[in-house]
Amino acid sequence: MAPDRWEPPARTGRIVCLLSGGIDSAALLYRLHRSGHDAVPLFIDYGQRAAAQELAAASGLCAGIGAGLERIHVPGLSAIGNGLSDPGPHTSPVFHARNLILLSIAASYAASRSAAAVGIGAHRTPSFPDQGGAFIQRAEAAISASLGTRMRVFAPFCGLDKLEVARLAADAGVPIGATYSCYMGGTEPCGSCPSCTDRRAALKVLVENI
Repeated sequence: MAPDRWEPPARTGRIVCLLSGGIDSAALLYRLHRSGHDAVPLFIDYGQRAAAQELAAASGLCAGIGAGLERIHVPGLSAIGNGLSDPGPHTSPVFHARNLILLSIAASYAASRSAAAVGIGAHRTPSFPDQGGAFIQRAEAAISASLGTRMRVFAPFCGLDKLEVARLAADAGVPIGATYSCYMGGTEPCGSCPSCTDRRAALKVLVENI
């Protein structure tokens, strides 16, 4: 297993944690909560098809640890053609620069509330360039430069794969069945989008090794 880069900000500092309702972001929130950090979960609705289901999952996850969920709606982002918000069929779920956009919004929110860090549950994958360590470092540098002060981007899972993050989620007490990861946004996950297939593969191995 790759090393877990668990070096969160000091417990006296507040960290705004992006929460989508999926396993990765839930693992981050629950680990921060378990370690006694002042973590503020933030859900961003950018017009994604799965917004309603993601919000329901995020709300339930927050209720499980007694945390209040902050919400930001960003109207107009769905005008950027992408496979996550467009209603038509897409061969790719790519929303170009999505994590940079979400981190920038979270950082602006964090700065307005005297938080010194934002957290994201991005994990290692060859499919998306905005989830690796190089991206995280550059995003932190750009965001900090724009604010005129350091805003840490805390992404402890960027060196881990989906299965490793799923294990951490289970260890942190995340109710895996209450999470939602489908790009299509149906009441029942579609089972065939990249998010569903990654989730299914990871959970299959996780269950087999219990």
